[in-house]
Amino acid sequence: MFGPARARSSYREFAPVSAVAACTWEGVPGWFRTLRVLPDGCVDLTWDGEAIRVATPHLGPARYPLRAGERNVGVRLRPGTAGAVLGVPVSELAAAGWPVPLEQLWGARARHFTNALRGLDHDLARQLLERQVADARLDPCVLEAATRLAAPDADVARIARAVGLSGRELRRRCHEQVGIGPKSLHRVLRFQRFVRGIGAVATGRVGLCAAAADAGYADQAHLSRECRRLSGSSPRALAERWAAHGEHPG
Repeated sequence: MFGPARARSSYREFAPVSAVAACTWEGVPGWFRTLRVLPDGCVDLTWDGEAIRVATPHLGPARYPLRAGERNVGVRLRPGTAGAVLGVPVSELAAAGWPVPLEQLWGARARHFTNALRGLDHDLARQLLERQVADARLDPCVLEAATRLAAPDADVARIARAVGLSGRELRRRCHEQVGIGPKSLHRVLRFQRFVRGIGAVATGRVGLCAAAADAGYADQAHLSRECRRLSGSSPRALAERWAAHGEHPG
């Protein structure tokens, strides 16, 4: 919990200027702790002043250690762009650990990029991270599928036909470019709809039953099962954390 003797933490997101990035961001942890990272289907490239690390999609809560006093900046890649940016199938990175040092993927190119970031202020570092990924050659079929999978009533077979792919080919390309399959991405994006509205649940403006329906779940029990699988907590526990800290649960 936040305490009066602890340094203040902060997190800010900035609007992207490219089709690849969902946003860039800057975070100050304030004190040493392990951050719980909830699934969102995105890939983050993070610079902490020492190395660039790649946080790949996951289907459960991931833990990321934050050191007191450090300041992190990053670029969050939209679902469906990471394979093109990184140059490797994203699904293959799970065996490399979490997060993955970019140097393991890019070698000398990553070392050159790291040297370019050293000494920059945080605004310039964020901008350089975004410029580095902006020119990736994206897969338009996967990008369109990822957009359609965010709909509450998304149907994977129907989306595959709409983007001109077989179901098997869509799954293959999603694993390459997103890191998870289309059904898993739909689950994660549905969960994120609930997370984005959790402030209304925490303040009592919306009940859990209505929140489940708004996010696209069959009922409150369905929301509860998925929330525990993807976050490790019940929906009410996540809402209580938001109420206690005034921030998205993590």
